[in-house]
Amino acid sequence: VEKDKLIIQIELSKKGKSWAEIDATDVKKDTDLLSSCVAKNISLEAELMRLQSFNDSTRDLNVCLDLEDDARTGFPSVSDGKEVDSVEAEQMEKEMEHSFLQDQLDKELQELDKRLEEKE
Repeated sequence: VEKDKLIIQIELSKKGKSWAEIDATDVKKDTDLLSSCVAKNISLEAELMRLQSFNDSTRDLNVCLDLEDDARTGFPSVSDGKEVDSVEAEQMEKEMEHSFLQDQLDKELQELDKRLEEKE
């Protein structure tokens, strides 16, 4: 973010603004915007990783259940566990959503704590 702040200041000086004008401008607002974009990017990457992990675990669960059915009956199952799978998948999805929302709230709380410390 500091690098981006310097880039913004250099661009403003190239446009002919004096350093006094640059210091008086809303460079802080621009850097705050960059910081929020970086934070949003990090949270989106974390969400993507969680969803990919959830997708992988769901796929693994389905493979395990199918193999278990095959071993028990000797034949591949067609629809025996599909309703159970969908209920379990819904429960896992709700848990993942809850976990994601909790993480988002934790991050927002940390950001608010940082802002409060800066103001103090």
